[in-house]
Amino acid sequence: MKQFFHRPSHWSLRVRLVLAMLLLLVGGLIAQAVCEYTAMREHTKNRVDRQLAAVGENTEEYVETLPAGEIPRFAGQDSEDDKYDQRLAEGGVYTGFLQTRDREGNVLEQLSTREQAPKVGEHLNVGADKVRYFYADVNGEVAQIGEYTWRMRASELADGRGYLIVGQYVHDDWETLDELRRNAIISGSAIVALASLLGWLLVRQGLRPLVNMGITAQAIGSGDLTHRVTPDNTRTEVGRLGHSLNAMLKQLETAFAHQKASEVKLRSFIADASHELRTPLTSIRGYAEMFRRGAADNPEDLATAMRRIESESARMTELVEELLLLARLDENRDLAKRPVNVVELLTDSLADAQAVEPDRSFAFQAPEVVVVSADEYRLRQVFANFLANIRRHTPAGTPAEVRVKVVEQCVRIEFVDAGPGLTADQRAQVFERFWRADKSRTRASGGSGLGLSIVAAIVHAHGGAVGVDSTTGAGAAFWVELPIVLRSQEIISDDSGS
Repeated sequence: MKQFFHRPSHWSLRVRLVLAMLLLLVGGLIAQAVCEYTAMREHTKNRVDRQLAAVGENTEEYVETLPAGEIPRFAGQDSEDDKYDQRLAEGGVYTGFLQTRDREGNVLEQLSTREQAPKVGEHLNVGADKVRYFYADVNGEVAQIGEYTWRMRASELADGRGYLIVGQYVHDDWETLDELRRNAIISGSAIVALASLLGWLLVRQGLRPLVNMGITAQAIGSGDLTHRVTPDNTRTEVGRLGHSLNAMLKQLETAFAHQKASEVKLRSFIADASHELRTPLTSIRGYAEMFRRGAADNPEDLATAMRRIESESARMTELVEELLLLARLDENRDLAKRPVNVVELLTDSLADAQAVEPDRSFAFQAPEVVVVSADEYRLRQVFANFLANIRRHTPAGTPAEVRVKVVEQCVRIEFVDAGPGLTADQRAQVFERFWRADKSRTRASGGSGLGLSIVAAIVHAHGGAVGVDSTTGAGAAFWVELPIVLRSQEIISDDSGS
């Protein structure tokens, strides 16, 4: 309850909702009670005024039947004339107070059904309308209704004969209205109290999912992204909020997982790069040390040291260039693209591979012309890597095949070998940097481990895709897909049209 004493801006959502509901309810009940009370009061006053008007009008009609200058007299007041009372009874009207005055305002007759008769002042002030309504009690005219209050009507009789004052005791009617008002206050207070309790319970129940979301958010804030909020549906506002939050949490979990995987790959990349660079540096340092210890005096040892230093320097240079190439491709640097005939590039690459390994046969299936927009030098590098991969990982003399297919707006180039193939785990990692099928870190058994990762980076930079289809023991089929610019059929149609 302490939160009620805080500033409204510090109130909880539950308190605000309940207070808003109560304010609306109280405002509605007050407005309804005021309207009903006012309407009943006006109705009661109008009803009494109609009764008084009926008495006055009946009297005026009766006065017209009397001789000129005569004023009606009331039975029961030392009078033998009961025609006036009879006329009122026949007219179906009743009044609790009757008073007649002459033209000077002197009281001639008065009849009251109550001992506490109202007191009417000497000046009636009927005005131009010759009729005036007012309230009066035993002390005179009053502005507000209280105990012993009467509703009065003063009117001037016809022909200036005098004045007639009639009254109706209304205190009982107003007591009924006051009782109605008290009952409205009591019942309204009970309704507000019950509504407060039910509203608090319903709002608490309705906001419980938000409370649970807050608890889940705290758990997520502590680092556990596996939590999910409830409810998760699209039927309610809170459910839609939970659905959106869960979708966001899924994306965050995926992003963090990717980030963590990237960090692991980066650490592995740095470790592998350091190892690859350390090996030639160690060799160079060793041969330099051998030179310092006297190899310079022995021409044969000197030649060996210089040859090994040159070899390891070239190896380190090649590795650094490959790393720089990957860095440039990762930065999406522009390639020197131009229209290139893929079939022509593959023919040259196969001729180079055949020259290196004459005993291996390469089958080649391709249309005459398939033109893509590419960097010719980088595309030659891709084809050379795939062919070198076949040479390195399959037995000597094993036949291989290169196929070129046009599929819709892409050209698919497949490098198929009959080697040992790849397992599912190997297929998933084959394009990662510094990954080798042979875990030994010797270049003779698998190079630096950057070849296929460079292939993938170049292909992706051209807007293409790369992959491998393989089964253990059944060879492998590495493939590349690139968007084409022109194919053989289009060249033929252009030539015939010209």
